[in-house]
Amino acid sequence: MRRPWRTLALLPGALACAAGLHAACSGPAESVAAGGGQGGSTATGAAGAGGSGTDGGPDADSGPPDPGDEPSWAPFATLVDCPIERVANAKQVRAFHWESCGPGCESAVFRPGWEVVGDNAVHGGTVVSAAGNVVVALNRAHLDKYYEVLFTTGDGWLIDAYRVEPVSPGACLVHTENTDGVRYGFVVDSGPLGHRKLATVLAPLDGSAAPMTYSYDPAPFGYGPNPSAFGSTRWVWYYYSDRLDSVSTLDGSGLVTLGQYSDLGPILAIYGPKWTGDQFLFGQVNLVDPVTVQGVLARSDGVAPSSTYLAPVDGSFYGAPDFAHSHLAFFRGIGQLDVNEFQAVELWASPYSADPAALAPYKVADWPWSAMPPETASGYGWFTAPLPDPPALTLNTLAAYDLASKARIDFQVPGGLRLYHDLGVSPGFVWYLAGPQTGGMSYFGRFALPTGN
Repeated sequence: MRRPWRTLALLPGALACAAGLHAACSGPAESVAAGGGQGGSTATGAAGAGGSGTDGGPDADSGPPDPGDEPSWAPFATLVDCPIERVANAKQVRAFHWESCGPGCESAVFRPGWEVVGDNAVHGGTVVSAAGNVVVALNRAHLDKYYEVLFTTGDGWLIDAYRVEPVSPGACLVHTENTDGVRYGFVVDSGPLGHRKLATVLAPLDGSAAPMTYSYDPAPFGYGPNPSAFGSTRWVWYYYSDRLDSVSTLDGSGLVTLGQYSDLGPILAIYGPKWTGDQFLFGQVNLVDPVTVQGVLARSDGVAPSSTYLAPVDGSFYGAPDFAHSHLAFFRGIGQLDVNEFQAVELWASPYSADPAALAPYKVADWPWSAMPPETASGYGWFTAPLPDPPALTLNTLAAYDLASKARIDFQVPGGLRLYHDLGVSPGFVWYLAGPQTGGMSYFGRFALPTGN
């Protein structure tokens, strides 16, 4: 096989497949539900679509939803030369409400003036469910005006929000927003690659303490931080190319590198952190000998260097791990042909245990494509990932697997939209971002999952 040592990591977000859909993402066709302009689902196996969830839902038909008060923005701080404002009346402001887009399908409608149209776009986000509460983090851009990050409840009421006005085109970006359901954080950066200034804002969601800010000089080199994992005491960032760094979730200090790509090995790639409640879990590619690589599942507490958590013993390739509370999910590649390209790919799972010796892996399903997906989301016994649809291989289907029963449900993104990001799984829902086939993300939605897991 070729030696693509510098690019063995799966790209963050939907880049690897959605951005151009490399041939490695192709494979046999898989039947999906006909959308008909609205969201739909097809069940494969024992489970069926259903369940309305409990963390919000479409507002009652008795009248228009209450948008709350107008947001009142106040100066917060200037970080890395970027002036930041914070909403002073966050809990009186509703960012969005839910409307039905078909059976088991809901779409977010943003408050007047915050509509995601024209120059407005959503750049990313995450959804976390903890202690019975759902927290939504969204990164929005009002081009040529400001960038903002919103932290909301599951039904759209603000918990906190910030915005920054670019001091020059492309400067003062706000990104890497994340939360563990107790604390939250986001990153602000400015300056060109190699000369960037980087800072974080960290705070408790309940407002029990003032937000902390922390700057990094020099900023870690590389494209990022990209997809991140927010733990109880450490926040792990993925940097392209192929490095995981972490900082304290309490004050942003203590920057350490957990693992990093090296020409000499043994780590060739390290990517995709997920928080399991006791460890960070990620994929790692090791150099076995000059012509052989091995994909393993690795872990760290966020301070110690990465260590192997689960490794294949039959020459196959493990990657893209995810944590579904009751279960561990991961992919097994057979017969590697190139970077993230295999003769066959399988979805595997095990009841979760922090002790790798207690794992009992089993095959869930054959994956319908020859590549591991670049983005997944899991929780409460469910694993979800996007599926490219023939004939154009556009991403508009979200597959959900009940890891215990192995049943699969395919959700169709409504209105012919393209699926961009699989944001998270909460009890009763899988959340996602979508948009036009060509253009930015303008649609925030969720599908109902069967309840009772």
